[in-house]
Amino acid sequence: MEQARAHSEAVHNTRNAIAAISGGFRMLARQSTVQQDAWLLDSLRSELQRLHQIMAEPSSAGVVEPFDVRHVITPMVTCYRLAEHPISLEATAGVRALGRAGDTAEVVQNLIHNAIRHANATKIVVSITATESDVVVSVSDNGRGIKAAERDAVFAPGYRGTQTGSIGSGLGLHSCRMMMAAQRGTIAIVDRGGPGTTFELTLPLAPTSTPEVIDLTDSTLASSRER
Repeated sequence: MEQARAHSEAVHNTRNAIAAISGGFRMLARQSTVQQDAWLLDSLRSELQRLHQIMAEPSSAGVVEPFDVRHVITPMVTCYRLAEHPISLEATAGVRALGRAGDTAEVVQNLIHNAIRHANATKIVVSITATESDVVVSVSDNGRGIKAAERDAVFAPGYRGTQTGSIGSGLGLHSCRMMMAAQRGTIAIVDRGGPGTTFELTLPLAPTSTPEVIDLTDSTLASSRER
């Protein structure tokens, strides 16, 4: 059962990545300047590397380390913009989180995909900010929204909200919560008033000095619980 669910989640995330990359290639075919081509190819290369990581069995899946959040999110947003989706990025430069870059990118991509496909959003804003202790990534849209009574239930495996605009597996948001929890992060729906939905992700803010890499493999977590 768990193996089948993991396979479904991998297929789901892979389809999302392919959709974003395909949009970038369509736009690349219409470009004519060397500078634009180089910028587009760099974004596509980053997304293809992330797709490879999704499909592979990562040997360092338990490793949490510092990463530049804007550097990780920008290629994905670029591909969606090139596919003519209504998305913008508002990011503070130099914000570094302590977490898993690939998993964080997958979560953000799931949220963008849901806003486009299920919420019929015509405006999506991804923002990256930092507090004294946390990095906050929010994905806001002006789509159908999620009823207040369903805001916890939508993270359960197999649950599909009553206001969704199309049929899905119900695994996307559950997968998002699991990926955030595995890197000591959180995901929640926050009420900012007005139409649509805002998802807010939090991760620990990386120290300015290079910290020791944290191992969150199953074996280390098990031994810590025994203590």
